[in-house]
Amino acid sequence: MRKNNRVMRDLARNLTATASELNASVSQTSGQTPSDAEVNVLDGAIASVSFAVAAGTTNVCVFTGTIKDADGATIAAVKALRVYLSTSAAGAGVSATSYSTGATVTTGTTLVTVSANKVFDVLTNASGVFAVSITASGKPATEYCCAVAPITGTVSVSAASAALWGA
Repeated sequence: MRKNNRVMRDLARNLTATASELNASVSQTSGQTPSDAEVNVLDGAIASVSFAVAAGTTNVCVFTGTIKDADGATIAAVKALRVYLSTSAAGAGVSATSYSTGATVTTGTTLVTVSANKVFDVLTNASGVFAVSITASGKPATEYCCAVAPITGTVSVSAASAALWGA
């Protein structure tokens, strides 16, 4: 316990420590020294998705997602993630809404349609962007687009479709 308290104090003092200083601190407690690659393994990993919701053409609502790293910066790279539609503002569950002519990935690439018009495994484009367009003549107001970060499982949820449907 005493050794752990000392290590925590040392780490608190070294919040701006270099990688080699942190490695030295880690090796004191575990006998292991991580490589730079191990320390940086999550660089470029998807931590979240920011969304924009907009009206498309007639009866279409477009959800555009941009992948972000842990610092909130856009990841300008092709990355894979799962995307689904929900009627829950928390992203709890897949939408049961029937859309007039369905939902499609309109930016990025569909790798697999897991559940028709509802759940997709997608690749973003090279800018780290994907878009899902849904067409529904009933223009439901409580549709959300959700994206699951592959490593953490964090679910990012868009704003509601609301009145954002093409005329």
